[in-house]
Amino acid sequence: SQSVFTPFANRAEGEVQGAKSVEGTIPHSTMATELQISDADRARHAATFANLKPTDGFVTGQQARQVFLKSKLDSSILAHIWKLSDMDCDGKMDVDEFTVAMYLITLKLKGGVMPDVLPASLVPARSKSGYPPLQPETLGKYQAMFEKFDAENTGILSATVVYNILSKSKLPKPTLARVWKLSDQDKDGKLNKGEFCVAMHLTTLAKAGLALPTDLPPYLHPAQLAPTTTTATPATTDSNNNNNS
Repeated sequence: SQSVFTPFANRAEGEVQGAKSVEGTIPHSTMATELQISDADRARHAATFANLKPTDGFVTGQQARQVFLKSKLDSSILAHIWKLSDMDCDGKMDVDEFTVAMYLITLKLKGGVMPDVLPASLVPARSKSGYPPLQPETLGKYQAMFEKFDAENTGILSATVVYNILSKSKLPKPTLARVWKLSDQDKDGKLNKGEFCVAMHLTTLAKAGLALPTDLPPYLHPAQLAPTTTTATPATTDSNNNNNS
C-alpha cells in the first residue's frame, strides 16, 4: 500500500503497524458528521500552534509531535490522527490542520470514537491555498466590539482607534500595516464594520502564525461580513475613489 509520512512511525516509541493497523479496527461513527470545533477551542489550539514558532505559517511534523505525545495516546492512534489532519500529506501542518489534530486528540482522550475518514464538518472551509474563514460566533464578537467603540453610531472607526485596538496584538508594525491595507477596501483611511471584522480576523490569524494572504479572498470581503453597510463594494471601489477627492 502507499506509504504516507507521519512523525509517529518510530516503533521504538510504541508504534505497532502505523496508522494502517488502526484503520481496520475503527468502526464508522454515526456521530462523525456532527463533530464540531468551537471557536474557544480554535483560539486555544491556535495559541498552542503559535507557541511552536511556525515558519511561514507551518509547523513541522517533529514540532507537532512533541505536543501530541504529551497526550500519552498510543503512537498508532496518533499516527492515524496525523493522517486525518495532514490533509495534503505534505508532512507539515498549518493552524487549521493542527487544530483538527488537537481536537481529535481531545476527542479520543474523552473516550470518543475516532472517525476513519475526516467528516466534512472538520474540513476547513477553504482550499489549501485559501485562507481560514471567519466563524459566525467570532464574527458576532467582532461586530459587537465595533459597536462598542463606535459610541456615536457613525458606522466607522478612525485609523487611530483601530490602530490602538490592533496594536494590542504586539504584531510588528509592517504586519499591522499589511492588515490595514487588506482591510481598508475602499481606501478611505477608516474602517466600517465589515472592514473592522476583517482586520480583527487577519490580526488574530497573523498572531497565530499564519502568513497574511496576498489578496483578500471573496468570502472575507467586508460586504460579505456586514452587508448592511453602505460602503462601496470592492467591485466599485476604484471608480468611487477616482470620483472623490
